Amino acid sequence: MKSLHSIVKKITDEAVGEYKKQMEKQKDCSICGNKIDVHINGWTDGHNAEPVNKGRCCSNCNSRVVLPARIIEMQQIMQRGNKNG
Repeated sequence: MKSLHSIVKKITDEAVGEYKKQMEKQKDCSICGNKIDVHINGWTDGHNAEPVNKGRCCSNCNSRVVLPARIIEMQQIMQRGNKNG
């Protein structure tokens, strides 16, 4: 019978191997050019970079560039709507 230690080691080794495969597939951020981070669930495609550009972006650029740009864009749409109404 396998020991608990050997079972945990096998699971850990498999997880590390899968993570390394995902890291090899990393794409470049369309905003800063750095590698897009791999999320803990294995997602490697980053975030939608619109309205900044039509590419994919890293989590850092999503938080610092894309989300603020979306908020500003929505505020501008709302201000135009208030002027027309």
